[in-house]
Amino acid sequence: MKKEKRRCKAYHIPYMWIVVLAVLQLFSCGSEEKESDDSETGSVATQFLQLNPFGLNKIATNNEEDNCSCSFTVERQGKNTDGDLTAKLSFWGESELKRYNSDEEASYVLLPERLYTISKSDITLASGQASTDVEIHFDPSAVFEEIKKTNAQYIIGVRLSSDEAKIVSSQRDFIAEILLSYPRIAFKAMPNVLSVSVNEAATEVEIPTSFTYEEGGINLGCQWAFSCKLEVPANAAELVTQYNEKNHSAYELLPVDAYNLGEGVTYEVGGTQASGSISVFRDQLGSTTYLLPLTLTGFSNESVLFDNEIFYVAFSRTFSNPVLDGNHPDPTVFRAPDGNFYLYCTESSGDDGGMGIYRSADLVQWEHVGKVITGNYLSWTDLKKSDLWAPEIRYINGKYVVYFSVSSWGGLDTSKIGVATSDSPKGPFTDSGKALITYDDLGVLNSIDPFYWEEDGKKYLFWGSFHGLYVTELTDDGLSVKKDGAGQPTLLQQVAGSAFEATCIYKRNGYYYLFASVGSCCDGANSSYRVVVGRSTDLFGPYVDKSGNKMLNNKYELVLQGNDYWAGPGHNSQILVDDAGTEWMIYHGRPLPDADVRSVLLDRLLWTDDGWPYIKNAEPSEMELIPSFN
Repeated sequence: MKKEKRRCKAYHIPYMWIVVLAVLQLFSCGSEEKESDDSETGSVATQFLQLNPFGLNKIATNNEEDNCSCSFTVERQGKNTDGDLTAKLSFWGESELKRYNSDEEASYVLLPERLYTISKSDITLASGQASTDVEIHFDPSAVFEEIKKTNAQYIIGVRLSSDEAKIVSSQRDFIAEILLSYPRIAFKAMPNVLSVSVNEAATEVEIPTSFTYEEGGINLGCQWAFSCKLEVPANAAELVTQYNEKNHSAYELLPVDAYNLGEGVTYEVGGTQASGSISVFRDQLGSTTYLLPLTLTGFSNESVLFDNEIFYVAFSRTFSNPVLDGNHPDPTVFRAPDGNFYLYCTESSGDDGGMGIYRSADLVQWEHVGKVITGNYLSWTDLKKSDLWAPEIRYINGKYVVYFSVSSWGGLDTSKIGVATSDSPKGPFTDSGKALITYDDLGVLNSIDPFYWEEDGKKYLFWGSFHGLYVTELTDDGLSVKKDGAGQPTLLQQVAGSAFEATCIYKRNGYYYLFASVGSCCDGANSSYRVVVGRSTDLFGPYVDKSGNKMLNNKYELVLQGNDYWAGPGHNSQILVDDAGTEWMIYHGRPLPDADVRSVLLDRLLWTDDGWPYIKNAEPSEMELIPSFN
């Protein structure tokens, strides 16, 4: 029900009162800062005219008032008040408004002259008369109807001029800013952009709004129930471009098939806050960040208005580390012909140990699908499953081939590398029945951590742990070391020094990059494990750091190290590339503070301008954009 109309009060809030007093004092002494629209004439030449108050005045009223007025005074200043003075009051035009908005960085609009009146525009001050009062009247309800059309912030500008007296230039304008209180709804004050991580198949996002209708500084709340809708502006693409330019960002407009704007916003009687809800669909998002501009529209009650503003929501399909919680050290991942990714890793010790197999469509969400070795013993060793470490998986000649370490802690000369095959990436895998690499055969201590590489029709295996990294050539089936007629390996070459283990080779732009891990892997929270790299133009080296120092001499460049949340990140898998061309690195790390397990982490691999790989900030990320796979 509409309240009984009352006559409003106009609250003048002039600014710079201290300056005003100083200026008045100067003018009373004939200051040179006073200007005239004409030359001095006769006895009134030393007299000046000014407005009081002047400048911006805030006029508070509401849309239910039937009349509002504001007043100011035309004053005579100078050494005497003899003689009649005439002056004129005129309303601002667009040129005055443009200059004022530019100076104040504002966006005011002039209230149409048909909506207000002035008590007098021709001013006469009789001899001896010091001042005269002027009133401006307007109908707040009519102003409200205008605001409903334009959503503008209105002012009335009045300028004083005279052909007979000088005008104090700094006090020649009276500006009435109409602060009209009316029922309105706006997006609730939020950060510059609301950021939303889309992790579920359909993520619901609340868009908060607030209702304001004040009287005497008190928000009265809704006096009726009403509803409105969330809408994407027709110029949404242009708004996103403008936002990017202003904020030096690179958002894309959220695709129309990636969201549903929902049923809108509903207010009940007395309400001051309500939210709309929109749905965003994960499967429609790629590996980038999106922006959606929103406005409010379609009110069911014509007495309620909304602020003319844009609300921005940023969306990204993200993940948080770890991507595989629990104890899963030494991960290796590859993409099988079925399109899925399979991760093989060292598992817990004891009868439940061995090497686990996990499957994922996006490198982020993993499910357990099996184990590499299902029995407790291999046919050619008495070591248990707890001694099977660091697998390496590849698809070779139509078979899934897994290379793995067989070792007990500290068994430098008893460590071996085995190999098993399967027709399915989920297994079961059949052990070859013999060791592929042993210390007795090739003379490499601590023969663990295999890494497979294939190039130009040849197959190679890199391996080693803190006693040098080595490479040898494999037979065509990948199941044996290739040897000459004398039973010697056709290739056995050291490629890095004794500081390294966990070899990973990646080729990019003509360089081979040798990723490896250095430091202590297994000292809990004190683990110093970290990923390093060197590069070479030849697969067999020499691999060097940025200064040309060789990895054979234990030199390297840092890629990744621990932080306050993760200790000992390292032993990365082969580098994977998503469908958008983004490179990813999977590795393990110890979550602090307990650091009693090694979980699987995923991070985007970045590159310097001169071609060196790194992880952002050289540490595991907390949250990252999800890889993009079709």
